[in-house]
Amino acid sequence: MFVSAHCSIIAVDHLSELCKLRFSDSKSRDLRVHRTKCTNIIKNVLVPNFIKEIVSDSRDQQNSLLLDESTDISVSKLLGISIRYYSRSSITIISTFLGLVELEDGTANNIVNGIKEILLY
Repeated sequence: MFVSAHCSIIAVDHLSELCKLRFSDSKSRDLRVHRTKCTNIIKNVLVPNFIKEIVSDSRDQQNSLLLDESTDISVSKLLGISIRYYSRSSITIISTFLGLVELEDGTANNIVNGIKEILLY
């Protein structure tokens, strides 16, 4: 878990070489992962899975959504969504980031649609 939270994706470029050196007798030596593939695995495989897990874990629990709408330098409207809930599976209160949604404008309807986009992922 330390690596996933405290290391940049740039370090994965050296993972293939490390596996070749350390695991010369296993299939790990054939690992070919660099930043682009790693980024796509995170975005297209891990994130959807984690969001589904969080949404299903919090579905029957009281929860709080924390919303933060902002406009970046390119005048894009963004909605950051975090959730705080009691997890029965972990027996603890969890606060976590769910996602960042780009909005057409800051109207209430678009904000609600952005929330639905994340929760119905």
